[in-house]
Amino acid sequence: ERTMFSSISFAPVFSAWFHPRVELATQYEMLRDPNARSLVVLPGVVGVDSVLAARDSIAQASSFALPRRMSSAQTLYTGTAIDVTRLFASYSRDSSAARRIAAFFAPVDLSYTRSLLSTLDAAPVGAPLLYQLGLGNVGSFRHVNGVDATAAGQTGTFTAASALLLPRGTSITSRYSHINTLNWIGRPDTTQAQVNGTQTRFPDAAVRWRYQPSAVTGPVTTLDASVGYVRSDVTTSLPSLFTDAPPEIRHTHIETFPIGGSVAWTVPGGLSTGARYSLLRRIDSLPGSVARSHGDEISVDAGHAFKVPDSWGLGLRSALRTRASFQQTRNTTYAYDDEATFQSRLQDNGRQTFNLTADTNVQDNAVLTFQGSRIVNYDRNLDRKFEQIVFSMALQISFFGAGK
Repeated sequence: ERTMFSSISFAPVFSAWFHPRVELATQYEMLRDPNARSLVVLPGVVGVDSVLAARDSIAQASSFALPRRMSSAQTLYTGTAIDVTRLFASYSRDSSAARRIAAFFAPVDLSYTRSLLSTLDAAPVGAPLLYQLGLGNVGSFRHVNGVDATAAGQTGTFTAASALLLPRGTSITSRYSHINTLNWIGRPDTTQAQVNGTQTRFPDAAVRWRYQPSAVTGPVTTLDASVGYVRSDVTTSLPSLFTDAPPEIRHTHIETFPIGGSVAWTVPGGLSTGARYSLLRRIDSLPGSVARSHGDEISVDAGHAFKVPDSWGLGLRSALRTRASFQQTRNTTYAYDDEATFQSRLQDNGRQTFNLTADTNVQDNAVLTFQGSRIVNYDRNLDRKFEQIVFSMALQISFFGAGK
């Protein structure tokens, strides 16, 4: 069994506003199990027929070898952070309007990541040094010493993110990402089938607002609120694993509308509350049919710490920290034909969870935690419902020692 890791990073300093960085990381694993039930024939060697005599079989034993399971991965990352404020400050006067406008822009982050992955099952050959070091191009990951990889893939991810910082604690964040994947999977006839896919995530924007008074005079110490919109488009090409038929093209369109907020109150013990809601709409275009999905997710939580009265006789000197939360998810999917004449419900399920957690310091080095949960999973399409109630209690004790 062999495992190798390597990494190198380079982050030169060109200026106060331009911060490029490059990283390369590789990983290699190989396993030869001496308890394998079967051997593999070395490339270019004719296998020994089972009817040969024992003497001839022993003479040809060198034609067989223990199978190897090998995998290699390479990740190349390059990116840069551009500080817009410092950029304008370097090339403009202190009193210029451009510099004041640039103060509203957060640093822009650009990055590109390329990942290569290869796996060989029951390989009769060893790996060259470059493969063990995780170096090379796509071809060296697809074919190793004349043997096709069981599965190989290349993924390229480009992302760009920035934010607009507005007055009164308001900010607008925006993000763009594009992922391109190429995968090769071994077929039973020893050829490789190619699976391609692309995913574009844009727009991915959110508006956040944070209120925190300089002097706490009212019931609220901190208030956070956010609302966003995310759109994702995915295209996948699925070939046949047995024939050379044209690949099936699948398109997926997803829209998400998240909204949420949290409030910290000026209550003794620190009361905090929060709520989140997210709406999901999804369309899957398949050859001959279209599937439309609707889902939503709701979560509410509250946390508070309070002093246990001495009259209860529990002997707790530390505050009891409690938190209660409720989550609910629902998903519904209907399938339609090309002309939207017929429809069929594919799924109608959901999940409800209620959690209650409480912990306190029973001693300086001991923490007692209690947790209770009620979980309900239901599937209306299959007409079934599963409910479970879980209680757990844990005592964590910490020991410290010092030596001379």
